[in-house]
Amino acid sequence: MQHLLVHLAYEARVGGPVQFRWMFHIERALKYLRAMVGNKARVEGCIAEAFILKEISYFTSVYFAEEHNVNAPTMRYNVDEEPSASDLPIFQATGASASASSPYYFKSGEQLSAYLYMYANMKEMDPYFEEFQRQNWTSKKQPTSKQLDKMR
Repeated sequence: MQHLLVHLAYEARVGGPVQFRWMFHIERALKYLRAMVGNKARVEGCIAEAFILKEISYFTSVYFAEEHNVNAPTMRYNVDEEPSASDLPIFQATGASASASSPYYFKSGEQLSAYLYMYANMKEMDPYFEEFQRQNWTSKKQPTSKQLDKMR
């Protein structure tokens, strides 16, 4: 097996980058073409017919409404969206769990850390931070960004 190291280095030097020698993209294209075949007796005709049907569906999908897009996969979750109870954009994201939910209980200090992180990174809190900085900053110089981050 020691001679393999010599051959690999030689092949890399002579062949150039490995992506130019790989057949992976060609094999994937052939797999796609083989999947189009329905009649094994007329392989070329099946591939040509399936290719033409695919091209026609792509071409005509421009003229359909957005909800009937041929290229997009069907939507499985969030079919009926409920209005959000909050006006803050951080809570406007809709989503559903893909698996069963399990309860998670915060350990000591985690809930406070989560609240602080959430409040410090909300755009809606910026006016309150500016008001706090205006009232509590005692120096005559304007605070640096590092000092402002420390105050938050």
